[in-house]
Amino acid sequence: MPPRPRRRISPWVTRPLAVVALALVWKAVWRFGPRVLGQAGVVFPVHARLLVQLGVPYPRSVRAILPAPAPGSSAEAQLRLMDFWDGKTWTSKALAEGRRAGKDLGVACGRLVLKGGVSASPPREENGVQRATLTYRVRWVPPPESDDLWRARQIVGLRLPRVPGIPSPGQESTRQADITPSPVGWRLLEGDRSRLQEAGLGEPRWAWVLHLF
Repeated sequence: MPPRPRRRISPWVTRPLAVVALALVWKAVWRFGPRVLGQAGVVFPVHARLLVQLGVPYPRSVRAILPAPAPGSSAEAQLRLMDFWDGKTWTSKALAEGRRAGKDLGVACGRLVLKGGVSASPPREENGVQRATLTYRVRWVPPPESDDLWRARQIVGLRLPRVPGIPSPGQESTRQADITPSPVGWRLLEGDRSRLQEAGLGEPRWAWVLHLF
């Protein structure tokens, strides 16, 4: 009796299986690698930075309020000179720089950026939930001095927002946020994400990238 020919497994089966296996290995390296390598932190430093940078996120614009000037004031004269005010309302140039906030104008006044690396604590358990703490520094970078509105901020009465822990542009502070395991890796705790939505600047747009780690 002639030998039976070997059945070849279709590439339509082997290729998806190979992709799944590779994905599982990739996730395992990020999930268990720090512990296997004896690192103190629960995640690699680059992973910790991504969790903060994409989950909060940074860098992010900080917005101030430019009040509508009083008639005949020095603020009105300055804003007219800058072509921000036509005597009754904001000009197209002003609206290109910001957006209306009632009678006033919301404008950018710098950015919040991460400074240096992000460190992760060892894992711990609280109320039956595993978590770890990320520690990092944030700096409020002011606009360049060549920015006309920023240079005239005292004359026009620019009102800076309250950024927690950072009283004024040019300064920085240390922050912390907790992470917890999720089915796809690690995630910022929802309470911390809400607390870290600084100056009402909205939700992160690239947080989906964290599902890769």
